[in-house]
Amino acid sequence: MLRIALIYALLDHQHQIGLAHLNAALEIVRYSNDSVRRIFGDLTGNKIADTILAALRRNRRSRHTARGGGREVSFDDLVGTREDRWRDRKA
Repeated sequence: MLRIALIYALLDHQHQIGLAHLNAALEIVRYSNDSVRRIFGDLTGNKIADTILAALRRNRRSRHTARGGGREVSFDDLVGTREDRWRDRKA
């Protein structure tokens, strides 16, 4: 954030970073973070972790439907393979 504030200060032909420059930089960082969250949601970028998270959310929602409880979901159901093949990978 300080680098962005520095750019604003230099554009204002200032030798010091002022409060206005820090506030402007903070808004740029906020806007960027909000944009990333809006575009990508809470995806991690890790296929395994994203698959597990999506399946857990689906299972949680199905437990709250009018039809009643959802079924238990095993790890094999989530990733479609044996657990030991995935254990060595980072989730």
